[in-house]
This record gives sequence, C-alpha cells and structure tokens, in this order.
Amino acid sequence: MKRYFRRYKYEAMAGGLSFFILLLAFCYSGIISVTGEKSILICDMYGQYYEFLLGFRHIVLERESLCYSWNLDMGIGIIGFLAYYVASPFNLLLLVVPESWMIGAVTGLILLKLALSAVTFVLCMKKTFGQYGIECVLGSLCYSLGSFAVTYFFNIMWLDILIWLPLLVCSLKKLVDGKSGLPFLFFLTLAFFSNYYMSYMAGVFLFTCFIAYYIDSKKHIFSKEFLWCFFRFIGSAIVAFGLCGFLLVPTVFQMVDRLGEGTVNHSNGWLQFSILDFFQAATVGSYTSLENGKPLVYCSSLFFILVPLYFLNGRIRKREKAYMGILLLVWFAMMIIPATDLLMHIGNNPTWFPYRYAFVYCFLICIVGTRQLQGMLDHVKLTKTLAVCTVSILLILFLMLLHACKRIQVVSLKGLCISAICIGLYGMSFFYLARKPAMKRDLIVVLAFILSTELMVNSLIIFHNMDKECGFKSYTAISEKQKLVQKQLADIQENTDGFRIEKNYRAGYNDGFAFGYNSLSSFSSVYNKGVHRFFENMGIVNQLWNSSYQGSTSFTDSILGVKYRLHSVRKSKLYLSSDRSDFIEKNDLALPIGFLADEAVTHFKMEEAYSLSPLKKQQELIEALTGEEESRTCFKRFEPDKIICHNAKRSVENGKVIIESIDKNQDSSISYYVSRKGKEECYFYPQFDYHRNGTKYVEVNTCFSGSVYSQFSERSNLSIPYNIRLFDSPKATEDCVTLDLLKHEKVVLDQELFYQFDLDFYKKYYDKLARQSMKVESWKEGYVKGIITSQEDKGVVVLTVPYSKNWNVYVDGKKTEMLSLCQDTFIGIKIPKGTHSIVLEYKEPGIFAGRLISVLCLLFVYYRLQKNTYLIQLKK
Repeated sequence: MKRYFRRYKYEAMAGGLSFFILLLAFCYSGIISVTGEKSILICDMYGQYYEFLLGFRHIVLERESLCYSWNLDMGIGIIGFLAYYVASPFNLLLLVVPESWMIGAVTGLILLKLALSAVTFVLCMKKTFGQYGIECVLGSLCYSLGSFAVTYFFNIMWLDILIWLPLLVCSLKKLVDGKSGLPFLFFLTLAFFSNYYMSYMAGVFLFTCFIAYYIDSKKHIFSKEFLWCFFRFIGSAIVAFGLCGFLLVPTVFQMVDRLGEGTVNHSNGWLQFSILDFFQAATVGSYTSLENGKPLVYCSSLFFILVPLYFLNGRIRKREKAYMGILLLVWFAMMIIPATDLLMHIGNNPTWFPYRYAFVYCFLICIVGTRQLQGMLDHVKLTKTLAVCTVSILLILFLMLLHACKRIQVVSLKGLCISAICIGLYGMSFFYLARKPAMKRDLIVVLAFILSTELMVNSLIIFHNMDKECGFKSYTAISEKQKLVQKQLADIQENTDGFRIEKNYRAGYNDGFAFGYNSLSSFSSVYNKGVHRFFENMGIVNQLWNSSYQGSTSFTDSILGVKYRLHSVRKSKLYLSSDRSDFIEKNDLALPIGFLADEAVTHFKMEEAYSLSPLKKQQELIEALTGEEESRTCFKRFEPDKIICHNAKRSVENGKVIIESIDKNQDSSISYYVSRKGKEECYFYPQFDYHRNGTKYVEVNTCFSGSVYSQFSERSNLSIPYNIRLFDSPKATEDCVTLDLLKHEKVVLDQELFYQFDLDFYKKYYDKLARQSMKVESWKEGYVKGIITSQEDKGVVVLTVPYSKNWNVYVDGKKTEMLSLCQDTFIGIKIPKGTHSIVLEYKEPGIFAGRLISVLCLLFVYYRLQKNTYLIQLKK
C-alpha cells in the first residue's frame, strides 16, 4: 500500500483535497448540516433528478421494465429518459443504499464525482504532457471546483463528463501517435453511456483537439497517414456509439419523434456577450442566474497570471503555444457567436443553464495554467510576473470604475475585489519565491492554502446566490414528505391495476415514478405532448415540460381513472405513528382504463392556450363521451355573492375585466365571496388576457387551500392558470377567493369564471360509461389485457393510455387500427356489438436494431483484441 500510494500520491492528494474543500463548502453553507435545514435538493435536483434516481432504484430492484412506465405522465416510453437522466454507471452505488439514506447518498455521489474529476486531470497531465507534481494537484482543484462544477453540481448526470474528458484527451494522444486506440474507444463508450448529451459536446471538443494535435505532431494533414488517423478517430466514435446502441438507438428514435417540441431562442445581436462580460465571468463569484448567466469559465484568479505568462514563456514550444492558443480562440468563438452556440446545444438554446459546454473551456484554461505553473515553481520571471499582475489588477479596478460611473453592470463587486486581492497575493508569493528559491516547499503550501481558500469562497458565494434565487430545500421536510407518501401508499391495500393515484399536495412532480404508483403528473424533458395539451384544455396545471394534479375536477378524476387522492397532513408525525388512513380519499366514480363512449368523441377538438374556458371544454367533453346534450349541464356558470376590492379598482371595458391598484405604492387585492347550499362542487378559473398583457404575477388564496401557487406567465408557456377548487373541506358552506396583486400591477381578465359541478347529476352518466367498461385481466409496463362488452352496434372504446404509434392493439387476437382521440391524447378503438378481448402491447422502435448494433460492435472489438494479441505474440 505504501508503494502504491507513492506511485499515485498526487492523484490521491488531488482527489482528497477536492473532496474535502467541497465538503467544507457544503457544510459551511448549510447544505450539509446536523439540523437538516437545507440539502442538495435545489431547482431541478428537487423537481426531477432526485426522484428519477429513486425511480431508477425502484425499477432495478423490483425488476420492472426499462422500456415503459405507467408511473410518469399517465404512461410513457422511458428508454430515452433513462439514457439522459440515470444511465451513469456510478448510480449503481445507489442500489446498495437504503432508501431513507438517498439524499445523503446522492450528496456523497456528487462529492465522489468531482473528486474523481480531479484525479483524472492529474492522470491526463501525467500521460499527455509528462507533468507529475504539486502543480498538477493545484490545477486539478481549479478544474474540479471551478464555477461550472460548483454551480451545476446538482445536474448530477452532467458531472460524469468531467471525469471522462481528461481520460479521453489522454487516450486521444495515444491514438494520434499511432498506438492502441482501444483506451480511447473504452472511455468514449463510457462517456456516451453516462450521458450522450454532454458527450456530444465533448466529442466536438475532441475533434478540434485531434486536428490541433495532429498538426503539431505530424506537421501536415494532406497525406494518407492523416486520412488513416482520421478514420481511426471517427471509427472509434461510431463503434463507441454502437456499443451503447441498445440504449442510444431507441433514444434516437424517441428524439426524432419529439422533434419540434422544444423552443429555439434567438440572440438579439451578433454576439452573445462582450469581452468585459467574459472577463467578469472569470472572476470570483461570477454566478448571475441559472436562467440567463454568462459562461461559467471561472477556475481561479491565479489563471489571470498563468495564462498570459504561458504565451510569453520562451521555454514552451512555439507550436504547442500556437495550437493551445488556437483552441482557446476557437472555443471562445463557439460561445460568443449565436449560431455556433446553438449548434453546441443541438439546435435548441436552453431556457436554463446556458453554455453547458463551458467545461471544455475550463479544461483548456486549467491545462494551460498547469503547464505554466510547473515552470514558475522552478524559475520565476519576476518582471513579467509583476507586469501581468499589475495589468490584471488595473483591469479589475477599471471595471469597478465603470460600474461606479454606471457604464456597465458588474456581476459581483465583491467578487471583483476578492479576485484583485487574490491576484495580489499570488503575485507576492511568486515575488517571494523569486527572492528565496530555497523556501519553495513552504511557499507551495502557502500557494495551495490561498488557492483552496479562494475556491472555497467562490463556492460559498455561488451557493448563497443560488439559495436566494431558487432555495435549497429542507432535508428534514423532504424526508418527512417522503415518509408520508410511502405511509399513505402502504395504507392503500386494494389492487390499483388499471387505476391511478394522485395527491393534492406537492412532495414532487415525479413522485409516481419515485415511489412506484400510477401517476398523472410529471416534470422532465421527456413528456407526452398530447397529454399536456389535454391537461391545458381541462384547466389542470401544465407548464413547460411539467404537468401536475392541481386543477383537476371530479369529472377529470373520473375519466382519467384517479381512484385514490392523497391529502396533505398537517401533523405528519402523528399520522406516521398511527394506522389511520383519514387522509386517503377513495374515488368511487373512477372509470377503469377502458370504457365505451359515443362516436362523437372522435370529433372532440383541442383549443389553443390563453383562449380557453377549461370548464366549458369539460362540458363539451362530457357531451362527446355520452352523446347527450343534456350532460353539459353537469357544469353550470354562477356569479359570486359579492366582490370587494382592497386598494384596487375593478372596471369592465369592451368585455374585459380590468383590475389595477389605486395607490401605486401599496399592494392591492380583490376578493370574491361565494356560498353554497347543497353538496355541489365549485371551481374558479381566472381567464387572463395574455394578448394585451405580458408576464403577470398574481397570488391566489382561498379560505381552505391557503396560498395557491399561481404565477401566470406567457413566456415559454409557463404556468397557465388552472382551476381552483372552492370549499375544499367537507362541511364548508362559504369561501372567499382573493387575488393579491403586486405594486404597479394591472391585470386584464377575459372573464372571471365560476362554475358549479353537480356530482349527483353526473352519476347517471358515470353509470352509463361504467356499465360498458373494460375489465382488466392483466396489467404491467407496456402491456394491458382486458375484456369489454358492447351493447350497441356503434361505439368507440376510449383507452386512457397516452396515444403513441408504438402501441399495437389487438381485438380478439387480430391487430386493429388505433384512433387518435383528443388530438393524440388517448387511444380509441372501434368495436362491434358483443364481448371482445382487447390487448395493448408497447414496442419501442429501435430496440432490436440497437441490440444488434451493440452485438456487432462488441464482436468487432473482440476481433480487434484477438488480432492485437496475435500480433504481439508474433513480434515476441
């Protein structure tokens, strides 16, 4: 062990220091604490990734299907979903961890991945440039704890590429030098398998590295040798993709099927940002926002000294400086030019997390800086060093002056000050080293301490700003909600095959996937477009890639087969310690997954958002399902008893309701008072006029629901208003809906829609649909088998299974054509009178082709290995 440690001492130091510094930053910022007030669950880690990891663990341990799941978005093919979110080999470690430890385990996984990225950086410097010393450790800390890694730590599936990139560069050198290409193939396969999205970006970077290094080492590209080398490079990429074909080929089919669903955001100018913006982005605490920030290229203020000195260093080969300089310029251009930035994001500029390929620029900066640091530790060019330090500090002071004159907006004034101080400290250290070379060891310790402190401070500033913007979720609260959901699910003893479960409180949008129950809601980049359009029309919460149970009515619960509703529990500790199931509501009007409806349902059309009256659409849908016009009266419009304005003026102009503040210095509100006499359900829908007004923020409260999340925004189809249930308490007879407006806010409504739903009147239509519903005999992922009896010559079986061309439908053993109901929302089947057996089978395209490609590529690799072994033996 002692010899092994001596051999890999710098790798061990790099990994250990990186792990320890980030751990301290997590602890000091409260992300890891004894009290559990915060956790790593922030932004999409809370909304998506953590629940996906829980779901992945559930799928593997329960041996469920990796192709289809009923637990997300009413039912969806999940191969592409798994390939993007949870395919990392490191996630296998989560299978041996108890579910109650998962938040801590994911935190440990983040620390492990960033520590390993520091280790692989040292290995890259050792194998590629022949450097192996303390300067590699310092460079590795900058790589693994730069702003990209520290800000995007919660995008846990992206962190793998930080590990594989140094190994890919190191193995690429071997390939270009004419040595074995198998290491490059191996690491590229791992990268593709871990996350194909980030691997695409790394692949473009490797191509530029390949061209630059080949020109540097071989000096010309117009030769057969270059073509052969290029063929090996491209061939390795194709074979690596092919080895992952069983996962990636079906993913490609899903991506093609969903083309055009994303949004493309075009830049307003010729350039994405200015040189001054980029300079600021390289300083301490350069985080601005997860939505519209600049490239996260900060690694350390030390590189303000090292990078210029690298290109002034006469001891480094001119050709090396030339190709490293070209690479830096090329990737700077990739970020600053809108067209190339769009290309790097595969045609869609991201709404959140811009410049996702900035990690390759950080890697280049760290390589250049580490190369220079080695020479400086041996011999400092004092004049050049002091000149570069002075220029860098003066530039920072110039930025601060421009900010004071209000010429530019500085990202972080505090960060600029800290960067200037750090540059001064580094300059003083190198000055001292030049004067007293014998003190090199002591000075290296001081340098490492300054660097570690700087990286720690940068992490703390970023974590603080992230907390202000998004908020780190409470470990204790999330753990308690997780236990509550599991306890409520355990209390449901009845078989729920063919039915669904939902909850009226939010532990997470993807709880169905996380805890293994049939769910409506979802939040991911992979979703059923038809289902989300249907929810939007019905007034159920539907945001960008996000749907939820909020806004559902008893009618939608009925047709969507929501058999159990889980209600929020205020005293969850008392609930968890008891056997009571008071907060689980059984819906006796839930229809099974298939039922016979009138042919009129085939003509039911969706409408565009912003012009909706969702409860009116529900009226139309009842009539389409039953074929009876009288069924529309299940929903009836009514007016509130009274309307009271608080510091607000309500007026009606041209059929529009206008609400605005009287005193612009104070917030205002408007309250609608409603009472009921019977047991009818009541709903309110605020129909906003988006065409005259842009983004609006309105908070809605009711007496029984408390604060209802209602940020109504036109941008990117975010947060379209949803139905708000009144009298959300069995004995309630009066309620009040309050719209709270911000200062200077003006809200324009098309209509203030109040509807009653007569549950008793609806029951006779439910009975009609339930009498001719499908009895489910077999139910599993991607497969449904049932029997249905039609008493009419004409009728359409409505299957509340999200429509997809990948489904095969068999009626009485014969393949039958599917109908697309509600514009690609549900599956419909026409059947004659009588009793029929119906079978649905989901077959993901590309699975067989992907497996075949993987096997062929595996055989090819085996053949190459055998051939190489034979040639080695022949040489011996």
